[in-house]
Amino acid sequence: MDVTVVTATHHAIPMFSTALLLKLSFIESIKISIFVYIVYWLFVHIKNLKGIGEDKQRNYKTIGTVFNAPKKIGLIFFELSFILMFMGYFLFNFKISYLFFIVVLYILKTIITQNIILGNCEKALNFLRFMSVFFVYSIVLQFNLSTYTFLFCSIPIVSSMVVTSKELDFKFISNIKFWTEQSSYQK
Repeated sequence: MDVTVVTATHHAIPMFSTALLLKLSFIESIKISIFVYIVYWLFVHIKNLKGIGEDKQRNYKTIGTVFNAPKKIGLIFFELSFILMFMGYFLFNFKISYLFFIVVLYILKTIITQNIILGNCEKALNFLRFMSVFFVYSIVLQFNLSTYTFLFCSIPIVSSMVVTSKELDFKFISNIKFWTEQSSYQK
């Protein structure tokens, strides 16, 4: 139930208001907010994977407390949400630039999925928060690409990037540096 309410109050209603501010018609605003509602309803379940123990103590009903395989169910919902994000390109005749956003969203989805599989649900949740902001940003820019909108919308994106960048694991860069140094010693 909390996912249903949070999705409506934190995502669908703000998207509806945003759509009206972007001068979409009332019907278009309803359609885009329903689309956003469904996408978020599917992927917000990931947030409940972090505190399953606490949720059980509080008698909360989430996918983590009700089902035996909450990670699998959460990841299935997450995959469905991404498919729906991609389908938005066709459903709303978005600009070709939306496909760039989809590529970034796919990379984020992959990072989140890997972290969930590895049991790093806190890290996955932080990336999910960034993905959430980035997804809305990608939609807003489909309807208004003015400099003002671009700059104004960049504030939450940059803020989210700063927070999320702390979660990145840069070990692969040090590994690359190590291997290139090793190969130069062998010459």
